[in-house]
Amino acid sequence: MPVPMPPRRHRRRPRRLLSLLLLRARSAVHPVTRRLMLFSGWTWFAAGSLVGFETLDMILAASAFAPEALPLILATLAIAWYVREWWREDALRHRPVARGTGLQSPRRIMRAIRSGRIG
Repeated sequence: MPVPMPPRRHRRRPRRLLSLLLLRARSAVHPVTRRLMLFSGWTWFAAGSLVGFETLDMILAASAFAPEALPLILATLAIAWYVREWWREDALRHRPVARGTGLQSPRRIMRAIRSGRIG
């Protein structure tokens, strides 16, 4: 004896509810995963530009043996960069500037160094 089929409007209901449930779960997880992916991407880019991509390759190879040390390594490199910039700006503040060059302020001197006009 054949089993009667449910009406057409009720056939897709479980599948539709499942798809709505998956869509809600995905929309709840998406912002978190997106932020994490952006953060990790920018972290790798910052680390590569900070130490050079060849050095970053060596750091990654070394971190294969101790992956828990990678955040510590990156934080140490960031602190070293910050201290180096701080020392550099401090040295420029006390550096005598030749008159007539148009570079009397430390900010202008830093801009000229970064742009390559001064060695």
